Amino acid sequence: MQDYPNCYVDYSFYIGDGDCDNYGSYNTAECGFDGGDCEGFNAKYPNCNVDSPSFIGDGYCDNHGDYNTAECGFDGGDCEGFSAKYPNCNTDYPSLIGDGYCQYYDNVMNTAECGFDGGDCGNPNPFPVWPVVGGVAGGALLLFTAIGIVICKMKRNASTMQETAGGAGVQTGNAKDDMSNQQEERFPDVEATGSSARNIHKPVLQ
Repeated sequence: MQDYPNCYVDYSFYIGDGDCDNYGSYNTAECGFDGGDCEGFNAKYPNCNVDSPSFIGDGYCDNHGDYNTAECGFDGGDCEGFSAKYPNCNTDYPSLIGDGYCQYYDNVMNTAECGFDGGDCGNPNPFPVWPVVGGVAGGALLLFTAIGIVICKMKRNASTMQETAGGAGVQTGNAKDDMSNQQEERFPDVEATGSSARNIHKPVLQ
């Protein structure tokens, strides 16, 4: 490069492109402090060692690397509110804290240090509780269902036995009636009186 004969970088077109590249040899005197792109950053944060200075002061708290440090102005002010509220919360995604959705699977956000995901998770440990409650309720429901099925079967069997017994009684009564009818048809003209019997229809003597 004619302007920076002692600047040795992989991508020379990065120099002076409008973005401060604070890594490698870009932000050095030999490369003109990235062709002037990093002059403002260097003046404001002379001891801030991050790869992407454009992230600083972009409106999003970058709570990783050296962004959220005093040397980098707590990410150019983006992390001031977060750091004041959750000074011991070490999540890489502060924007997800208090966004209305419980990050129950995250062992960092769903902790006391991070306000249980900024209050999104409510119960300190909501995820394991509901499956247990649901399992107990489901087990109770299955138990009651099984008991109900057994009771119904018992009632049905009892009803069947009563119907069978009633049918047998009817058959016995019908058998007795049949025997009586048969006796009447066998001896139609005989009446029993005490221990003797007489013929009702006597022959007429001429």
